[in-house]
Amino acid sequence: KPGKKEFTLAAAVLDRYTGSYDPIEIAREGSQLVARLGGHKFLLFAESPTKFFAKTTDVQIEFPSGGQGKPDRLIWSVGEGANEAKRTK
Repeated sequence: KPGKKEFTLAAAVLDRYTGSYDPIEIAREGSQLVARLGGHKFLLFAESPTKFFAKTTDVQIEFPSGGQGKPDRLIWSVGEGANEAKRTK
């Protein structure tokens, strides 16, 4: 099964996504985003400017706003089904 195509995004784009979304914390480490969820840390890879995935598990995160400002929510899933997380800070 071929892997997903990965993109490298500018730090300014990644920084728009960092913050706390109940129950997920998104941070930037170097040139990638990191998600912290339930005591676990997942390195995220950009599939597009608004969609990210982890290679170690089936975590997928999308920032639906796609605008210039910081998004007010994200959509995340692990396997089947999607969950919405609102930005808290």
